[in-house]
Amino acid sequence: MPSTLYATVAEKWSDDPAARAKTRVACISCHEPNTLKNLLERKPKAE
Repeated sequence: MPSTLYATVAEKWSDDPAARAKTRVACISCHEPNTLKNLLERKPKAE
């Protein structure tokens, strides 16, 4: 995914392997709205 925050983190990890312990990759909502809707609908709801 060029030109995304994920690419920035991947490049940092490649340049500085020690950075892996200090950074993480998580969903940052760079996708189109509702693309995770079906998955979230199947997830059990907390009561």
